[in-house]
Amino acid sequence: MATLRSRRFYETLEAGELAVASSVFYNFSTDAKTADEVPFNNILIRNFSLQRIKVSYNDTIAIIGANEIYSDDSAYGLRNLTVENTSTTDANSDIIFIQISRVVTSNAAIIADVTGQNIYDVANGAV
Repeated sequence: MATLRSRRFYETLEAGELAVASSVFYNFSTDAKTADEVPFNNILIRNFSLQRIKVSYNDTIAIIGANEIYSDDSAYGLRNLTVENTSTTDANSDIIFIQISRVVTSNAAIIADVTGQNIYDVANGAV
């Protein structure tokens, strides 16, 4: 059973690992190191490469430009993630760093307090 907060988990796509127009899929529910902690609600992606990438999870699609940072602390129910290289000419030129975790934000605490809902359910987007 997952706890209210989780450790931070990291994935790194090395330079050249994401070929032109290819993608990589992470299923955190079946990965041995993360399976006991799902679902997550916080994601940070740092695209050090010169290629634009597309990130998809839950009902979210984000386009992350070269050398940009993407962060979402409301990624409720995050269980899997797809990272796609949208470039038509080059594989990723540098690393793409991914960090996932489950955190309790001040907004979640306020919502739980005001509504009387369980903080775990609020932090996971169940209510």
